[in-house]
Amino acid sequence: MKTLSAMVAMLLLLTTQLLSQQLPHNETMCNLISTGKREYLRILPPPAIQQKLKALALAREAAQKSGNKTAMAAYNPFSINFIGDWSAEAKNALQYACDIWSFIIDLPLSIKVDAHWVVKDDPNILASCRATDFVQLGTYRYPISLAEAMKDSNMNGVTAEMSMDANSTATWYFGTDGNCGTSQTDFVSVAMHEICHGLGFSGSMNWAAGGTAYGDADYENPPRIYDYYARTIGADVPLISLPRHGSDLAYAITHGVNFYSVDESIGRMVDGMEYGSAQLYTPTTWAQGSSYSHLDEVFNDTKADLMTYAIGHDHVIHDPGNLIRGMMVDMGWKTFGSTTCNAFTGIVAPGTDPWGLRFLPGYQGYWPTTLHFVAPASGTASWQITH
Repeated sequence: MKTLSAMVAMLLLLTTQLLSQQLPHNETMCNLISTGKREYLRILPPPAIQQKLKALALAREAAQKSGNKTAMAAYNPFSINFIGDWSAEAKNALQYACDIWSFIIDLPLSIKVDAHWVVKDDPNILASCRATDFVQLGTYRYPISLAEAMKDSNMNGVTAEMSMDANSTATWYFGTDGNCGTSQTDFVSVAMHEICHGLGFSGSMNWAAGGTAYGDADYENPPRIYDYYARTIGADVPLISLPRHGSDLAYAITHGVNFYSVDESIGRMVDGMEYGSAQLYTPTTWAQGSSYSHLDEVFNDTKADLMTYAIGHDHVIHDPGNLIRGMMVDMGWKTFGSTTCNAFTGIVAPGTDPWGLRFLPGYQGYWPTTLHFVAPASGTASWQITH
């Protein structure tokens, strides 16, 4: 019996070792890393959103004083479940970051967040987040919060749509005014970043010595909607067209990938430059939790810096900017007034792409709050945009 038990134990050990050499499970959280250096930056929400944040805070305070639970729920588009020893300041900072996002994307349903206050094994990891599930709608899989928004239906009951960890050992600045100290990390900026991951800013590509794959859970599922937009730099090859476990895919995700907007529906101006695609962070050595699911370092010190893989001290960014807004729209989110342009008119023919807008025959054109039409199957359509 002892010999049999020993053999069983050995088999279990070997099985565990073999499994550990396979591709890591694709529910790995996306991480935000601390650079450990001061990198001064100040990007606050646009004035219109700042006014809405103040009004929301007053309305929420009044609802709390009156004990009106229905009103209190209505003023909380994100429902946060705080797990661990969160201070009042930390809770307020996370709520503020959620509130900013609620004025950027259209949330027909409340998003439930499990927020964990933890000690990270790696002290350089400031925070992590992931969508708790990805739901197949048609050909692709969507983060649960987006799938629910698209269907205007709660698909997971009381289960959270995203799960976030915040590192309790970091030197945080919890203020919401952007006055971060020179040796502090701005919590609101970090929370804004992680919420974006939970909303779907993450792909299912994964790399390991044994091969490369995509598709959640067993790596045989359909790709995420984020993966649909990923193309190789140079050859412009869609990643999902490459063999799922092949060397070409392994090379691509460690040597340059763009998030390419093929259905672009929103302006993408970053510091005066227009982007039809966005370079993703793909270092030659795969970094689990960082590679592929962040923007490249070329976007440092712009509004798009929000979704780069690392952040320094005294670095405040409370607005995602038009590039990230555009990526969210590409994946399926509807956003509120997200860009600034002059009024203009024109004629659009099916399949043409005027001023960075692509309207295909039968395509439901959507410009947040101002434009909604169906391009004809043939001929031309007159149109006007004012925003």
